[in-house]
Amino acid sequence: MTTKRHILFFQVLKLLLACLIVASSMWITEYFNIVEISALLPSLSTSPIQIIGAAIIIMGLPMFLTGIVFLRHTGLNDDSRFFQVSGIYCFLRNPVSSGFYTTLFGTGLIMNKTGLVMAGIFGFICSCALAKAEEKQIIKTLGKEYIEYRNTTPLMIPNIPLLIKVLIGKQH
Repeated sequence: MTTKRHILFFQVLKLLLACLIVASSMWITEYFNIVEISALLPSLSTSPIQIIGAAIIIMGLPMFLTGIVFLRHTGLNDDSRFFQVSGIYCFLRNPVSSGFYTTLFGTGLIMNKTGLVMAGIFGFICSCALAKAEEKQIIKTLGKEYIEYRNTTPLMIPNIPLLIKVLIGKQH
């Protein structure tokens, strides 16, 4: 499979996976009548859960949006040896998937919807597995260059110490 076809295949697969996970999680929670988180954890007040959800969205949404904007701005060029190592991609290798599922999880907490929380968790786990499978092809194409990047950049959870250093201006 050519690199462009490979990229397109995995992007379509990720989109289908996201739709399937959200729909099935919502159906499962309806079927088992556990639509609201408060039904599962009656001893917890919804206010702290909503505050945690908002904090999670504040972390996840910027990852998601920055990843999309950065890819749109830089694009995927025709060079088969091209991959992102700057911008948000120096903090984590899959900011779009990570940000999407983190935001979905946080939204579920705010809305008190078990299905969205489940979708966020399962989506995150499935996205990690899919990214690992995708990396096998990337390594075949890019080799040692990508392996070095992979060894220094986390897959789905940002490199927080590096992010803090950049934010306070101690590293570029």
